[in-house]
Amino acid sequence: TLSEEEHYRKAIGYNGAFAYARTLEEARYLVAGQQGLLLLDCFKYLTDPMPGIERKVLTNHGKPMERHYYFISQRNQNNSYIVALRDMFRQVLEEL
Repeated sequence: TLSEEEHYRKAIGYNGAFAYARTLEEARYLVAGQQGLLLLDCFKYLTDPMPGIERKVLTNHGKPMERHYYFISQRNQNNSYIVALRDMFRQVLEEL
C-alpha cells in the first residue's frame, strides 16, 4: 500500500517536503503562514477557516476527486462483529 505521503505525491503531483502538524490548529497556522497545504477528506466537521485560509476542492479534469471505500466480507456472513462493522461503515459513509 502507498504511504500517505506517496498517495498525495501521486494524487496532486506535489514533490516538495512534507511537514506533519501535531494538531489541526497547528496545521491551520502553517497554512495561514503560507507554509503548506492542509489536505482533508471532508469539511463537514470543521469550523470556519481562519482568516487567510481558502478552501479548495481538488479536481481532476474539472471534476472533484473522489475516494472509493470498500468493505469486503464473505457472503452470508452471520458473524455479529462483521455485521456490526458493516453497519458502522455504512453509517460513516452516509455521513460523508
